[in-house]
Amino acid sequence: MHLSSLFLTSALLLSPVLPLQAQGRLPDPIAYSCYFCTDDEMEQVAIDQGVGEHYVYDANRGLPYFRDGKGIYGYTVSLQGGLIRAARFEPERWLKTQYGELMYASQNQHGAPEHRISGVDLLAPDAPHGRSAVSSYLWGHHTSALHPLHARARQTLRRWIDANVDLAYMRADLEHGRVLQFSFQVGGLMPTLLKLTMGISNREGIYFYMDRVTRQWEYLGAESAASIEESADDFPGPTGLRQFELSRSNNDQSRMAGFMQRAQWAGVPVQGHFSDRAWNYVDCTYVSGSPACTIKQTR
Repeated sequence: MHLSSLFLTSALLLSPVLPLQAQGRLPDPIAYSCYFCTDDEMEQVAIDQGVGEHYVYDANRGLPYFRDGKGIYGYTVSLQGGLIRAARFEPERWLKTQYGELMYASQNQHGAPEHRISGVDLLAPDAPHGRSAVSSYLWGHHTSALHPLHARARQTLRRWIDANVDLAYMRADLEHGRVLQFSFQVGGLMPTLLKLTMGISNREGIYFYMDRVTRQWEYLGAESAASIEESADDFPGPTGLRQFELSRSNNDQSRMAGFMQRAQWAGVPVQGHFSDRAWNYVDCTYVSGSPACTIKQTR
């Protein structure tokens, strides 16, 4: 999957984020944004949601760290004498804890909460004791659906997450197992993410997202200088033209070999070759309706 389509995917995999008893939980509460608002404006946002209990937040009020849970308020909206009214209340501690952590994790280019784990070192599925044609370490090349051993690579990551990743705030609602979501996340369009940075390079990222129904971390996609292709159509990408650069000076040898291997598996023809002595410019587009790529040493 191309990472520009990151927030449009849904599926069911992986280790539970919450205990099993939470499966009979109440609906997850929704937080509605009202940026740089007055108290009256925040109250109006709650009223606009109709009768019931609602939460409204102002991201400006929680700066700079958010983790103290400031900036979110609860409102009970009801009909009284034919008029609709809102009474503000202080959210429970578990909800403020989740709000603070989610806002702290939302300070990234995607906008959705993104939890980042760095320095994940795991062996590739085709690397017996550390030997592999492309790389001895697991990265997005191995999790791509094009790789024959991608299921094994993803399972390795699931087990690693199971053993090493504990986002305790997601279990803060001990009674009902609810997890706060922002209004723009409803329907799964911008899910809460987990990014694993592989090795010492911040260019190697593998993404999982939290499935709201199962509370499981689901594989979403990967990047390595550019998005890792999961299918033939990912080579030109959603716009029909994808361009990126690779160079030995950037330690891109594994990326070059991985790209060529994925293109072969996908049946995508590649014209030209990578050079170890120059910058390599890769252009992928559709030719006569089929994906095709060219590699040049000049633009």
